[in-house]
Amino acid sequence: THNHVTANLLMLVFIVGGLIFSLTVKKEVFPEFSLDMITVALPPVLWVLGLSTSIHLQVRWRQGQPPREHAEQATDIDLDAWIHRTLAELARPCLVSAVTTSLGLASLTLSSMEPVREMGRFGALGVLFCLASNFLLFPALARWLGPRTSPAPTSRRHLAAGWVQRIHRRPGAVLAVSGLLALALGVGITRLKPDANVLGFLRADHPVSVTYREVLPRLSGPYSLEALLDVGPEPSPEDLRRVDRLAAVLTERPGVARVLSPLDLAKKVDQVFRGLPPSTFRLPEDDGALRAAWDLSGSLLAEERRRLYEPESGVLRLSVLARPMGSADHRRLVEGIRDDLDREVPDGWHPRLTGVVDLLVGIQEQLLKSQIRSFSAAFLWIVPVLALLLRSVRDALLSIAPNLFPIVLTLGALGLAGGSVDPATVMVAGVAFGIAVDDTVHVLAAYRRARRRGPDSSDALVRTLEQVGRPVVLTSVIAGLGFAVLAFSDFTPLLRFGLLTVVTLGAALYGDLVLLPALLTVT
Repeated sequence: THNHVTANLLMLVFIVGGLIFSLTVKKEVFPEFSLDMITVALPPVLWVLGLSTSIHLQVRWRQGQPPREHAEQATDIDLDAWIHRTLAELARPCLVSAVTTSLGLASLTLSSMEPVREMGRFGALGVLFCLASNFLLFPALARWLGPRTSPAPTSRRHLAAGWVQRIHRRPGAVLAVSGLLALALGVGITRLKPDANVLGFLRADHPVSVTYREVLPRLSGPYSLEALLDVGPEPSPEDLRRVDRLAAVLTERPGVARVLSPLDLAKKVDQVFRGLPPSTFRLPEDDGALRAAWDLSGSLLAEERRRLYEPESGVLRLSVLARPMGSADHRRLVEGIRDDLDREVPDGWHPRLTGVVDLLVGIQEQLLKSQIRSFSAAFLWIVPVLALLLRSVRDALLSIAPNLFPIVLTLGALGLAGGSVDPATVMVAGVAFGIAVDDTVHVLAAYRRARRRGPDSSDALVRTLEQVGRPVVLTSVIAGLGFAVLAFSDFTPLLRFGLLTVVTLGAALYGDLVLLPALLTVT
């Protein structure tokens, strides 16, 4: 019955998926592997990729079994023949899917960030393990589950014929609409910029986020940007005043909570020794008094001053404490401070910037650049490999459009909506490309098998969708439901990653069942 088919399908899917999950993540198997904000997306990605092969094997096996009235008469020899035929038909497309997806994930190893490289290394290994575990476990599980019937072939063929007939009427219109949509949304990709704010990493109502916002106004700024200046071992009073003016200029920058300077110690020493009120917290106007306050601060508060000034090397440090903000705002702050240093500081002081803020900005920019580089490399690798494994340059070229379409659609829509990419959502393109190429390969392989039976492209498309339409839809729906669970995550980058992947999977389904058949019709 339909319930038996569903139960057995889910059993196979979850046994294989659970094995993939446990063997990929556990430290006993991969002791050097650890989860972070990027590699935490690896388990659901591998789960989805394992589901794809499992579903295609299971559905194809059901389709090759006898009608309902003869199912109970199936012998062990018949069952072995069905299993062998299923494996023989799907061996090549499943191998092509696994190899191309593994290459796509392996391209992440070109990144300059170690977490992204880990994602690529273990993701590529995990995909190959998915393939091996599915093909090794499938014969035993298929025999254990026994023969079951699939939906009637006539109903599948009727649905496939109706679908193909609609596409065959106006394939040019389908291609034109898809092209215009991709072109319009593709403009949005140019508007994407890396941006991340740690305050936005958790939901607004999360206890940690609420507490942090309550405490933040009382803090001077959790992020530091260090301006290093070579003022020399014996700075003159004019040099010290120049440093103090620079600190005041930097304090006026938006997002700066406070600037820590070694001259603050000299101001405090002068205030205390002269018995001045707190409102007079400033450098003395007399050069002699300023020199005395500076020397006294070095004697009385030597340890504190050494943190901001090294008399041996003559390097003075202004510690700019910045408030939490997005990386785009941090980038503007860094650029503004560099302008201030170029304008206010003598050339001989050799000003330079370092610190957490500059590091965060650099990481964000490097992450986006490395992902673009990795995705470009994956694309350049995968297309020739597809041509080699499918033994057809034409099929490899045909796979480009349905695989790029969902990525352009999702990232373009995100850019037009004013969204930005963070360490998690920046991987949507690579992950989506790996998932989309799986179903595309199965559609192309089934179409080639159908064309061998007859030259009519329309009939071949009907046979193709009759055979792989159901597993393609099942794969996308189940994967979408799996990633949709991430919408309940308190970690917003992971939440956005899940929702964007769901949208991409929907667009990939359109690419495989609408765009690709239209391309096959006109070529």
